[in-house]
Order: sequence, then structure tokens, then C-alpha cells
Amino acid sequence: MKRTFLFLTLFIVLSGCEIREEYNFKEDGSGVYQMSFDLTEFMGMNEGTDSTAVEQKVDTVINFAAFLDEKKDSIAQLDPKEQKELELLRPLEFEMKVNDSTQQMLMNLRYSF
Repeated sequence: MKRTFLFLTLFIVLSGCEIREEYNFKEDGSGVYQMSFDLTEFMGMNEGTDSTAVEQKVDTVINFAAFLDEKKDSIAQLDPKEQKELELLRPLEFEMKVNDSTQQMLMNLRYSF
């Protein structure tokens, strides 16, 4: 039973998501890595199941550099090793767009190097 449930879950997740990776390099060796997730098909699976749901439109960008600057006092209390690991997240950006009316859900992870 567990095996069937695991297989079904993996099938739904893998068939309802399109993943795309991009590497853009500049002449100086720097660049941007971007991973995009298109979960539009996954949004269609939930269509019509909740008649009381309110339509949502979400457009969010999380800039980890700004977040780390905002929380620098709390981060200063951490172990130096943990502080160094968190600093590695500084060039990371996360973007999410959800629109219930068009059944669209897109997520992007961007990492500048």
C-alpha cells in the first residue's frame, strides 16, 4: 500500500511540473543560473474542488540579500560557520507568480555568480 501511494504521489508531482534550467555566462566568467518551475498543469488538477475559495493573484519576489541585511542582528548571534553558510545565499532570488483565474503558477530561482 505504501509503495502504491509513493508511486502515485511521484507520478502526480513529476507529470504536473515542467522544470527548466538556464546558465548565462558573461565574458568575465560571471553569470546567472536560473531554475524555472511551471506548475500550471498542477493548478488545473485542483480546479472546481472548492466552491468557497477566493481567487488569488500572487506576485512575490524574495531577495535574499535584503533579507540577510534586515536580519543581520539575529544572524550575528549565530555560530560563525552558520553565518558563512547564510552569506552564500546572498545572490539568490526567488520569484513566484500565481493567478487562479488563468490557472497559472510559475516559480523561478535565480543565483548570480
